Amino acid sequence: MIALPYFLLIWANLLRIGDMKLSSSTAEYHSRAESFTGLQAMADSLGRPLEPVLRRHGFTVDVLTDPEAIISYNALCRLLETCADEWDCPDFGLRLAKLQNLNILGPVGLIARLSDTVGEALKALSSRMAIHSNGFTVSLDEGNPKTGTPASITYTPKPRSGSGRQIVELSVGISKNILAMAAGMDSFKPVRVGFQHPAPADPAPAKRFFGGPVYYGEASNSLYFDPAILQMPTAIRDTAYAPLICAYFDQLKPQIEDDIVSLTRRLIEKMLATGRCSREFIADCLHLHPRTLQRRLSDEGVTFNQLLDDYRKSLALDLVSHGNASLTQVADTLGYADQSSFHQAFRRWTKTTPMKFRNSAVMA
Repeated sequence: MIALPYFLLIWANLLRIGDMKLSSSTAEYHSRAESFTGLQAMADSLGRPLEPVLRRHGFTVDVLTDPEAIISYNALCRLLETCADEWDCPDFGLRLAKLQNLNILGPVGLIARLSDTVGEALKALSSRMAIHSNGFTVSLDEGNPKTGTPASITYTPKPRSGSGRQIVELSVGISKNILAMAAGMDSFKPVRVGFQHPAPADPAPAKRFFGGPVYYGEASNSLYFDPAILQMPTAIRDTAYAPLICAYFDQLKPQIEDDIVSLTRRLIEKMLATGRCSREFIADCLHLHPRTLQRRLSDEGVTFNQLLDDYRKSLALDLVSHGNASLTQVADTLGYADQSSFHQAFRRWTKTTPMKFRNSAVMA
């Protein structure tokens, strides 16, 4: 059996989308289809047909209406370069960035809304970004106010991801939008921006977009800003954002009154990787008091802890036998605070250790 990339397996388990087809079967890296946000509007504004370009890169127009679909990040990179070249729009990535922000990140974006400060929100995003896409990494450098060293957000595409100028400028542009959104600064301007690729024939669009100095041929693709912003209270904090989560889960459509067990399972599957998958949090998502949720589950013969434990066991067996993830990564994905708790739970499920289970799976 060919092993799936680690985070692709996590994502498939989080969403339980066995019937969802990958838009490109040869994808080395993946992303969520919400990365296509604004693409149709861009095509319309330029007077270009989008469907033929999508089709050439292995996508169908259906992907535009299914934000949770898993797509090829490699194909996405190639698609953006094609649009820029064939549609005579060299700043395509930056234009598309104007139409995207935190909301394209799905469950990863929800994590940032639990943070007290801008810095905490950015750390939460960078640490979980691979759930949205494993084609790149995002790192935060907090800088040093005492020495005048600016903070920075750095976008680093993975080797062989096929990333080019358009996806890089799009991603750094989205970073600017997310930072401004988290800080509540409509007029946010970075200290400077650096790109690894050479300067385009016309650098003016980038300078207008970022509102500050833009340099090319740099060591990294980074957005530099005042480190004091990291200490600001986040403008997107929402500990009772049931409407947001309900809108996000609207696609699931099962009614609470019809099947509380099914819906609770789906919420557990969605939220486990956020580290906030508690009975209280799930109850808040459902507009229920925790005791009410507990009573309704009890009426169906189960408890919240049983549903959580069942899903953790199922996901743990997949991830451990899969062989690509370290046991530390598995424990973190399952929401355990430490390795010891994970090992105790795994031994309770299987009567053996995670490493012995993995070795036996490899031998089989």
